[in-house]
Amino acid sequence: MYLHIGNHILCDDRDLIGIFDLDNLTASRESTEFLEQYEKKQNLINIGGVFDLPKSLILIQKGDKDILYMSPITSSTLYKRSKNPTQTLL
Repeated sequence: MYLHIGNHILCDDRDLIGIFDLDNLTASRESTEFLEQYEKKQNLINIGGVFDLPKSLILIQKGDKDILYMSPITSSTLYKRSKNPTQTLL
């Protein structure tokens, strides 16, 4: 199945490692270092528009490459979509 994570981007749920709430994730030093590592490797992709603040992070693995997407969709909405994928297609 595929999960719509925002801005017309779909991710294969078999590649999905985790969905994280951005507000809770950035509270610690370790989390900040985690984000900086992905930014340095250019594996941090903001899929929101200019005016859309990111609300969640989606970590996927494509082959041997990890990609971290910043999405304007909340982690709770993405979780609900992952549990009921056909509802998002209606």
